[in-house]
Amino acid sequence: MDQQPHSLPVEAFFKASAAISPDITYLIDEKGIINHANQASETLLGFQQDEILNTSIHSLIHPDDTYAVAGDMQNISKSFSPPSRKVRLRQKNNTYLNVDLRIFQVTSEQGNFSGMMFRDLNYSRISPPRTAPPNNAILQSQLETSWDGILVVDPDQKIILTNDRFHRMWSIAPHIAALQNDEIQIKTILDQLADPDAFISRVQYLYEHPDETSLELIPLKDGRIFERYSAPLHDIDNTFLGRIWYFRDITETKNMEEEMLKLKKLESVNVLACGIAHDFNNIMTAVLGNIQLSTFLLDQNNKAVPLLQEAKKAGMQAQALTSQLLTLSENNAPIKRATRLDKIIKNNCSLLDNSNVNYQLTMAEKLSPVDCDSRQISEVIQHLISNARQAMPDGGTIHFSTENIFHPGNSKLPSGDFVFVTIQDHGCGIASKNIDRIFDPYFTTKELGADQGTGLGLAVVHSIINKHGGSIKVESQEGEGATFSILLPAGKVVDTPHDNG
Repeated sequence: MDQQPHSLPVEAFFKASAAISPDITYLIDEKGIINHANQASETLLGFQQDEILNTSIHSLIHPDDTYAVAGDMQNISKSFSPPSRKVRLRQKNNTYLNVDLRIFQVTSEQGNFSGMMFRDLNYSRISPPRTAPPNNAILQSQLETSWDGILVVDPDQKIILTNDRFHRMWSIAPHIAALQNDEIQIKTILDQLADPDAFISRVQYLYEHPDETSLELIPLKDGRIFERYSAPLHDIDNTFLGRIWYFRDITETKNMEEEMLKLKKLESVNVLACGIAHDFNNIMTAVLGNIQLSTFLLDQNNKAVPLLQEAKKAGMQAQALTSQLLTLSENNAPIKRATRLDKIIKNNCSLLDNSNVNYQLTMAEKLSPVDCDSRQISEVIQHLISNARQAMPDGGTIHFSTENIFHPGNSKLPSGDFVFVTIQDHGCGIASKNIDRIFDPYFTTKELGADQGTGLGLAVVHSIINKHGGSIKVESQEGEGATFSILLPAGKVVDTPHDNG
């Protein structure tokens, strides 16, 4: 921590810190007895303070988790804190809350204690509690183990305290932080904001209204989203001491929410697909069959023949649309076999023959096989090739690349080996206002019609990749082309000669 809280009463700061912390915080003695519990404990677990204090921490932790937690408590020291772990905390109604636990050592004149911070994995900000344990060691340990970036300013709006998490979140280099130059640090922050003017305006408003609290979302230029919470600081005499700011990176949470929204939209299309697609396909089969028979029965010079041929073309497009709807259906699960994606890509590049669009392949020499439905993955590649061609009406080059990677895992994908595929064009690109919607069903920037867009192509692509346990994303700037990136779990069985694209 580069700026120490010596200029701010520890009791007042800890009171404000605890008041806006959403995390359950306990102070545990060497025997595992709870010496302090903050208000978040009561809010999230339901126990009153007198029900928690002087009881064993192990009475709250799920029996299957107590052994691991006890080991962590034995291993902590001034220089080492065990990595966070997921555990279950008992609530007053005897159900369990899934939490993320961090343990750190707190040294005081009374001896060594364990500080425990539990974060609700279904986090939502809680109402401000009311507690103020007066211990500088506890304060500093909480600051440096916090999930949040913390900034404290005095009544003159001068920075008097920051923690390391704050510096990491805002990419403030250690030598910059050591200068304790407010102007440089603030400029570093403003340079990263998507809308710095709005941020400055809001901050100024809070300085003009010192008693107000504030919770807002802050979008950054690099796509991250921070939650910013701010509250005033007062001492026990209610003297205004400054303001505390908490910053939390909620990018992954927001991405998960957006992904869930996409899935809900796809579910609504599934209902439509399952309800009418099969019946519609049967009707179109009869219509196309009669059109074909009529064409055979008529003299080819008959004026009705060209009309029947156009009707046949439209009917086949209607059948293709039905096929897309069925692909979106949950019932259309992929039939997986070990397959090499480079073969599928090469086979589908034939779509570019006799066109003004070329292609370039950069393939891994020993690409891992993928357990996939080769027909469905071929449909993905075809849609993306078609999109790239339409984005380059005057011609150009589509770049395909594949490689084997290890993915560390995130909220969408498990850790493990994956095959990474990119398809890049140099066409018109995608407007920033549209890029978050391109995988939505029925969203298209083209004119709707038989020869234009249906708004289902990329929704089908997204659905297929999800059903294969993978992910797809797009990066684009208007006028500079687009790059689609696909991750699919690597298989362990070599594909058979029967693979097809």
